[in-house]
Amino acid sequence: MVSYRLYCTLWILLCFGQYFGQDLQFPEPANGAVGESVVLAPVNPPSTSILVTQWTLIDSTLIIRVVSGVTTVNSSYEGRVRFDINTLALELQNLTLGDSGIYRLSVTTSAGEIRSGETSLQVFGQYFGQDLQFPEPANGAVGESVVLAPDNPPSTSFLVTQWTFNSIFIIIVASGVTTVNPAYEDRVSFDINTLALELQNLTLGDSGIFRLSVTTSAGEILTGETSLQVFEKNI
Repeated sequence: MVSYRLYCTLWILLCFGQYFGQDLQFPEPANGAVGESVVLAPVNPPSTSILVTQWTLIDSTLIIRVVSGVTTVNSSYEGRVRFDINTLALELQNLTLGDSGIYRLSVTTSAGEIRSGETSLQVFGQYFGQDLQFPEPANGAVGESVVLAPDNPPSTSFLVTQWTFNSIFIIIVASGVTTVNPAYEDRVSFDINTLALELQNLTLGDSGIFRLSVTTSAGEILTGETSLQVFEKNI
């Protein structure tokens, strides 16, 4: 049994430990099919000893917590998750459409440092390829705005909508809960009816390929891509 004193120490570390932000880096967003498995793992796990490790959803729903070797698993994930204490990898098994979303890993080291990182998971059912069609590539000037919208948004209800840029998520709407990448805060707006993404205050770095992915309530995944070219304003 973990002693009361150790619990107090861990509480202090969790509350007052030095915070380093997005220290744990992940590869590109993960994808998986219903019924399959996926592994979420940071590419740079800490080399120091760890007191507390915790995986949660972005809404703070606990998945698994390991405190000084004692593991607690959320009952709704019992029998569906595996955790590797060495790599900090979370394996999520028997995927469902509801598993789509943002996952957060938080680690408290023995030195009191809190390190964290986030990654996203898109779960799909039957795949139908490039179903969402876009008009010709978009153009815009630095500092202006542009709207990217498919010509044929699905008429059926959908569970998850995701816009990405070069595999980096911009915005995810899962069952009505919207998550925006902090790098795009105050720069994007999204229309849930047309699936249109408005990107404001354009920069040259916004030039590239944008991908829209939609998971319908029937488990179908519909996708489409369009491109944006941002140019300097003429003086």
